[in-house]
Amino acid sequence: MDLLRLNCKTDNIYEGMDLWPAYPGSPVFGGQIIGQSLLAAVESEGGKLFPISYHINFHKPTVVDKNIKYLVKELKRGKKIITKGVEVYQDDKLLSTVEVLLSDEPNIDYEYTCKNILLQDNELYDIKEMFKIKSKPENEIGKGMQAYINNLQRILCNIKIEFGMQKENVREYKFTFQENLDKKYKIPLLALISDFFMMEPALNILAKKNKIASIADVLKNFMVLSLDHKIHFLRTPKNTVRVKVEIKRICDQRVLSICSLFDEENNMLGTAIQDGMIIKRINK
Repeated sequence: MDLLRLNCKTDNIYEGMDLWPAYPGSPVFGGQIIGQSLLAAVESEGGKLFPISYHINFHKPTVVDKNIKYLVKELKRGKKIITKGVEVYQDDKLLSTVEVLLSDEPNIDYEYTCKNILLQDNELYDIKEMFKIKSKPENEIGKGMQAYINNLQRILCNIKIEFGMQKENVREYKFTFQENLDKKYKIPLLALISDFFMMEPALNILAKKNKIASIADVLKNFMVLSLDHKIHFLRTPKNTVRVKVEIKRICDQRVLSICSLFDEENNMLGTAIQDGMIIKRINK
């Protein structure tokens, strides 16, 4: 898939292709860097190992007109777990640092999930309704929103996204993979889209505070940046993932969110935590 497409330069150097700004004029979408760097770590071991955990620190923003280089290093090789470090460069400048733990896919004989984090049976709506993806002329929705919709549709070629109505600081999502999607892309794709959807409920909170009606206007007025993103996976999902996102705190520009990932039987697939910023755009 193009948003995760890597060009293998050597055994441990990969080049990120088809870079995507989340919104025109923005840096490269942080989720794409997350997904590509995670995939680079997996590919460095032949694409067969399972990513137990992923942690990225964003140091500097990237630009879309220059390729990104992912340098994969082996930090530790144990009997069961391999630790990979990934350094993200553009023009030989270090932009992000990543740590990925890889292992064989676990065989789970027993599991327990705390009941108070389980999902509710909420009515879900197609993501196209949230962004009102319709055949409207560009002059009605604006060039920025049209570009955003075009990029979102690239993601929707590989995964169906549904959402529930937000309840204060909590929103639930459902992701359904295309049946023919290669298994190795599932977790990197989840990591890619989580970078936005873990912040999206905070945008709604700020929209209400600032009396902004539509998601298009929210994206015109605010820019989302990731600072730190951690993900822990228990298993590779099959076809469907349900996600519960909770905004824990908004303090000025800083946002802290957590999410829990489940399969259709409410068995936990993983957890994530994100520290980010939502910055008001300055119109020049």
